[in-house]
Amino acid sequence: DPMDMKRKGADGTRYPLNAVMWRTRLGMSRGASEKRSSVIAKKWKLMKSWLESKTDPGGKMGYQIETIRHDPGSEFLGALKESVQDDHVHDTTGEVDRHSDNALVENRNGKLQTIATAMAVHAMGEHVDDYAEDVGCNLIAWANEIQNHLPITKEQKKMGTTPWQCQFNNEEAIYTAYGIEICPWGTLVYFHIKKKDRLGKLSERAHRG
Repeated sequence: DPMDMKRKGADGTRYPLNAVMWRTRLGMSRGASEKRSSVIAKKWKLMKSWLESKTDPGGKMGYQIETIRHDPGSEFLGALKESVQDDHVHDTTGEVDRHSDNALVENRNGKLQTIATAMAVHAMGEHVDDYAEDVGCNLIAWANEIQNHLPITKEQKKMGTTPWQCQFNNEEAIYTAYGIEICPWGTLVYFHIKKKDRLGKLSERAHRG
């Protein structure tokens, strides 16, 4: 289900496409520049490929997404519908203006907005209205990752596990799952400037951000 951040961010994206797995409640979020079916279809392909390859590396168990459910929006017709059919995935559609038909992702969207707002306010303070929209899709994406590392279902809360651990059958936490150091939004960092992007031989090699 795509959200609308009202305007494009600094990276050119405006619509976070969010999806939730039924059994594990693992969520995925990919920013899209447009809401056209062809763009949404590409994001769907990326999410499907990532999920299946990480859940079942090398395809040894034959794991694959079997069903997709969405609202009847035009972005889910055309190219997206064809892509789903090519992948032999069962395509189901909810009714118009009936959000309960897609309750999992609708509930997720609400939580992502709440978490992303808290992240933005923490990082940007009184300037949140000036800068938050520049990183809207990225805020939603990282809010989604935070949610993936918190127990959601009754079973997960009982066992002390998370959607990430249940989906990928591991014990990874948010600080170990990505192979990089995870810093809170607002933390002072320095990012590397690639050689091809420097103005000259003596130009700075890192920038404070």
